[in-house]
This record gives sequence, structure tokens and C-alpha cells, in this order.
Amino acid sequence: MTNLISSPYADYIQEQKKQKYLKKIDVLMIASYKIEFYERIIKLQKSIINTLEKNKGKILNKNILEKINQDINLVLPYKKYGYKAYHKKPNDIFDKNKIYIYSHRCNDFDIDEFICDVIISESAKDRKSETLLKSEKIDYQVIHNLNVRSFASDIQELKKWEKIKASSYDIQYRVDQINNLKNELDNFTKLFDESEGYKHSNYSVMELIKDSPKHSDKMRNWLGKQDEYLINYDEFRKQNK
Repeated sequence: MTNLISSPYADYIQEQKKQKYLKKIDVLMIASYKIEFYERIIKLQKSIINTLEKNKGKILNKNILEKINQDINLVLPYKKYGYKAYHKKPNDIFDKNKIYIYSHRCNDFDIDEFICDVIISESAKDRKSETLLKSEKIDYQVIHNLNVRSFASDIQELKKWEKIKASSYDIQYRVDQINNLKNELDNFTKLFDESEGYKHSNYSVMELIKDSPKHSDKMRNWLGKQDEYLINYDEFRKQNK
């Protein structure tokens, strides 16, 4: 029996083979991420709004904020996700009085003060007042009216991504077709490169398949001086609709 020769590199390769690696990201994976994102936002918003509804007419204080966080802990346990609700009181006429979410553990999603919040009252500027509303009774109807569009938007986004996930196979097929055509274009263009060994990149040509091609300013300036590449105003407008 031959003895296996070990080395630091061989040991490293063996360790690497034991690891799990993220596969190439596809439509299904993106949709799954987006669905999880919006599901979490909706759960957090529901915890806030439902607790406020149960305590309507009361002054929003630390006790009610604690009840909100207890409800959040039931749907998204703090030990795992680290989500906590905070009350942001206005410091100037531009600030809204609101409750927002911050995570002390999960950094996989951009769920923060600007993404997941519930507005309690408008800013003094929006109310055309100089009074800053820092401590007030919970008016559920006002809160509902201030947030209904934001809630509806999140629900619509969730439904959209659920539909995309359901059709991810068909969408991925089209993505693959586009990538195959892109590779075909790149390989075809390289046929004209007669340099030996290293093949030069085709960035300038490949830029043409982007929605908003970014061509160098120097190239644009030079082309603008060549009469054969200039068009009249009407043609220009047609090309840039």
C-alpha cells in the first residue's frame, strides 16, 4: 500500500472540499431574497400597527413601545433576528413623529429607520405649524391614513416578487438566452483580433448592449467631428425617445 503524501496545500484543498459554496445567483434566488425582505417588513409593520390599534387613545410611551417589541419578538424572535422598535420624536419642524425598526443582529436586509417605519404624526412643516408633536395620544385613524400607501406598496412588491418566483424558470430562460447572445457577440468580435496569445477586450462593442451605454468622452468628441456620423434634429429625437 502506498503512503499518501500530505502537504499544507493538499490539506487546504481537502478542507475546501468540505465547505459549502453559494451557487451562481439566478432569478429564483433573487426572488426568494426579495420575498423574505418584504415579508419581514410587513410582519414588523403589522406588529407596530396592531399594538397601536389595541392602545388607541393612550399616550405613546415606553410601556406601549415595550408591548410593540414583545409582539415583534413573537413573529421574529429577537435572539435570531435582533429587530427592535424605537420611537423617534421630532427635533425640528421637518421631522416626523414615528416608530422605526433597527436590527441588532441581522445585516442581510436594509431594514432601518427609512425602510420600515410607522408614522405617528406628520412633521410640523407638513402640518403648517411650529408645534413639535413629541408626546401625544394614539389616533389610530390618523396613523392608518398616514401609512396606508406605504403598507399597500410593500404588499404589492411582495405579490410582484411572488409572481416572479412562480415564473422564475421562464424568466431565467430569457436571461440565459440574452447571456448566450452576449457571449456569442463577444466571441464573434474576437474573431477579428489577430494578436497572438492574449485576446484584447471588447468593452467598447459590448457596451452597446447595455440600456444606457457609457462611451468615453474622448470617443464622443472625436465622432462628433466626423460628418458621416452626424444626424439632424428629427433623427436625433427618434433615437432618443
